[in-house]
Amino acid sequence: MWWNRLSIFVFALCPGKELQKRQKMRMTWKDHEHQLLPKCMQSHCLASICEVGAGTAGSVLAARLAEKECVTVLLLEAGKSPPKVTDIPTAARNFIQSDIDWNYNTAPQKLTGAGLVNRSVAWPSGKTVGGCSVINAMLNLRGNKKNYDDWAAGGASGWSYDEVLPYFKKLEDNTDEEYVKNGYHGTGGPVTVSKPQYDPELKAAVLEAAEEKGYHIGDINGPDAT
Repeated sequence: MWWNRLSIFVFALCPGKELQKRQKMRMTWKDHEHQLLPKCMQSHCLASICEVGAGTAGSVLAARLAEKECVTVLLLEAGKSPPKVTDIPTAARNFIQSDIDWNYNTAPQKLTGAGLVNRSVAWPSGKTVGGCSVINAMLNLRGNKKNYDDWAAGGASGWSYDEVLPYFKKLEDNTDEEYVKNGYHGTGGPVTVSKPQYDPELKAAVLEAAEEKGYHIGDINGPDAT
């Protein structure tokens, strides 16, 4: 539903003949979609909200805004739609430094990047609908608890980890019952989070070796995350 709204109103804010041309295209879409849209949305040609960036956060925010009756959202994304093969998590590495990556590099580093030109490290960032979620192998990792608490201590009121945790939980539709029980995860949200369905033998061996060295194996977004 929300994507239909966004698609239709991507033609907003176009002047003159271009507007007439695109309105004609839009009318074709409207005839097909009109049962899904309230009348007030069928007649509007201007977006009430313009949002830049169709990554994970941007898409969820646009969907949330579009839930309100007669609010139209123009969601802009610099990149193209991602190739279908990006749905395969292990294929993500093939799209780093491609045309769906912004191909950023860090400033020269002091403690890393010794073998790189100017000690500048590649910083992949998705330039596509879906943003970084398209090229990050479907990893879901929140910021470190200390970062949020440091922000709050520095004057960012409302940004301590305990204060933002309810919103992390609201965002999630976590399918792992054990993780949900620890109080750090939610269900019913717009972003599904689950464990990998395929566990190769090598993975088990690596985790076992890590445990032998004293590393804690568990929920990377849970109470013991470091």
